[in-house]
Amino acid sequence: MVRPGRGNGARCSATTLTTPSLRSSRPRITIAGALRAEDFPAAMTRMAALRAPVDAFFDKVTVNAENQVLRRNRLCLLARIRQVMGQV
Repeated sequence: MVRPGRGNGARCSATTLTTPSLRSSRPRITIAGALRAEDFPAAMTRMAALRAPVDAFFDKVTVNAENQVLRRNRLCLLARIRQVMGQV
């Protein structure tokens, strides 16, 4: 089993993935800010903006890659997306 931080190169970070739009947009920060302000329409608008990058991710990336490090990073990204979306 590959575990993040065990010296095997696996990290639970979107910055190691090949999805620049998710990496650069920092959606969690802006969504979290909108939720703290109880601006739910803004939070939903920001979440909706992730649709195209997430769709592209599933179209272009095999999540369950044979490479354990890639698979772990991709699964971490999906968990992060799920966490963000589950806040509303």
